[in-house]
Amino acid sequence: MKRLVAPTACALMASASMALAQGGLPLGDWQVTAVRLQDPSQQITAIIEDDPSYMGAVLSVTEGAMTWHPNGSEPENTALENCIAPRVLPAAETADPIHSATGALAVLCGDGGQPWGPGAVYLSPAPGVMELWWFDQALLTLTRVPG
Repeated sequence: MKRLVAPTACALMASASMALAQGGLPLGDWQVTAVRLQDPSQQITAIIEDDPSYMGAVLSVTEGAMTWHPNGSEPENTALENCIAPRVLPAAETADPIHSATGALAVLCGDGGQPWGPGAVYLSPAPGVMELWWFDQALLTLTRVPG
């Protein structure tokens, strides 16, 4: 029985990675574990490296919504925007891609296909990790919450 568990777990992880690569939603809860700035010398607003207003916030992703659960302190100068009826597509296929790196996916919300947040684009550099471009070129690193 133990021999079946490891291959089954690997197959489930592979299918989740495949769904993400094909534009599927990374379902589950994701916690912000790092905030990086693309170019800290060009800081536009009050967002800082490992910004405490973002650290620990959780993004819950379901088929029907992407919902932020703040860490107890609302960001003062930025927004944690929710997305109803999300869909994803390759960032390069959007009208104005923020980042079109290989594997980058744009998030659109609602029937009108409005960009989520600042036109957020996410990448999945490793299983259980999601990187999300957010306001003012901040890159949020989110880690899957076990559950």
